[in-house]
Amino acid sequence: MLFAIAAAGQSQPSKNSFAVQLLESQDTLRPAAGPIRIQNCAVVFPDGQLLLELIRAESFGGKTTIVTYESRLSQEQMRILRGLLDAADVKALAPVVPPNTPMAADFIDYFEARIARESDLQRVGFLVWSGEGPTNPEPDKKGWEDAKVRLQPLVEWLHALKSSKEPPRRRITNKTGACGNLLNNSAAAR
Repeated sequence: MLFAIAAAGQSQPSKNSFAVQLLESQDTLRPAAGPIRIQNCAVVFPDGQLLLELIRAESFGGKTTIVTYESRLSQEQMRILRGLLDAADVKALAPVVPPNTPMAADFIDYFEARIARESDLQRVGFLVWSGEGPTNPEPDKKGWEDAKVRLQPLVEWLHALKSSKEPPRRRITNKTGACGNLLNNSAAAR
């Protein structure tokens, strides 16, 4: 499937075992000189523990590189993240709707956030594409456009986290994948 990465043997994490899971996937579905897939996934736990997984595939059917880091966010970083997650605009978002597949897009950018709330798990996200996109009805597409605007601060937070030296992180061996459940159970993988 388009966004699925095998995570055999993994069980679904408890909805309250993490504060947030963030996934951004960029896929080029036509032959390209650069990578065809880049995925960044972060899992942040309530105590600030962080798992950051960076995935890169260079060619169709070729080798995929997965690198996982662990770290811990500072209290200030957690406060900023919690502010982004608890923003009224984010809390008000409707659940992410999966794209109808197959689609003939040339490029797909998918973002999903799973946010642990007091009584449930909020799943929000968006899809952007070039070329022929999904055949979803217009209200779904409008929902993705709205979510893209509202989630942009969270996307920027993930980009900053990935490119920053703070907090310091340590590369770890991770045979099961920190984000396998998120990738395989994302709305885009259905």
